[in-house]
Amino acid sequence: MKKIRIWVSPGIGDTVWVLTKISDMRKKLNINHVEMVIQSTEFNRADEFLMHFDFIDSTFYETFSIRPEPIYNIYGTDEEGQYIYYESTGNYRGDPNSWLLIANSHLEHGHRLETWYPEFKAEMDFAKHFNFREEEIKWAEAFCKDTLNSNPFIVFYMGTLNGNTINGHNRNGLWSLEDWFKVGSYLPSEYKIVIVGHQYDWQYANLFLEGLPNIQHYVNLCGKTTIGECFALIKRSQFILSYATGIGIFSAYLGHPSAMFLGLKGHSRSSEFFQSFEEDLCHCWCPTEYINKTYFPLIYTKCSPETVSKIMDPFL
Repeated sequence: MKKIRIWVSPGIGDTVWVLTKISDMRKKLNINHVEMVIQSTEFNRADEFLMHFDFIDSTFYETFSIRPEPIYNIYGTDEEGQYIYYESTGNYRGDPNSWLLIANSHLEHGHRLETWYPEFKAEMDFAKHFNFREEEIKWAEAFCKDTLNSNPFIVFYMGTLNGNTINGHNRNGLWSLEDWFKVGSYLPSEYKIVIVGHQYDWQYANLFLEGLPNIQHYVNLCGKTTIGECFALIKRSQFILSYATGIGIFSAYLGHPSAMFLGLKGHSRSSEFFQSFEEDLCHCWCPTEYINKTYFPLIYTKCSPETVSKIMDPFL
């Protein structure tokens, strides 16, 4: 049996981009077993996501650097505080059956996934390989019927109170709790709003709900679903509005009506901590046929609750 190990960073969204290359890698490298080695963190859940795909055979967690020199290493910042990256190479430690695949830098500079390791075709419709389990489908159907009383609903993925920047992935007040509330207030009266996320997303969602005058239209599921249950529920919603992370990213690959925020350079915790994301990052990772049809890229400083509600309207 010929096995390939693919080392990936721990985020679900990061693994999504890697998955576009796996099928062609299996074929061209004559691989019959793909093992995903996931960087171990305190928030381990990518294995649950990855094992829903029929082209992934096994996963395990290991502590390792996702930027080992000279592969894909940030070695400093320029005079404007933007990241400078080493060039990335695929073979990890020179082993042809061991690859470190992290697409983030390529995308952050505004290049499409099709141009990342072009020797391997990017299967942009790979989400068709995501296999929902019977119990996940049954759970979602029961939740819609019993908890939501079969009412139509949208999904909020609000993200963490604090993330890899002090205000959570470059949010920094550019999109507030009041903005989330305004989007919800524009919905027809029969609509419910379901907030999804992991246990570590509960704090921000709870802060939001505590500030509402009436929470009867909201259900907080943070920390209460598996990955499969979460996506089975999203598939039954009318729309998802998402903070920048794997739930929003994979929802777009599913072809489900979705909008997701991404922060650009300077949208961070201080003027000393810029992130060098180009505007093209907002759409360079998504299948082109979905952009502005079912997937709507949002930039914090270029949208408002009013413009977001107009995007959602055709799907309600």
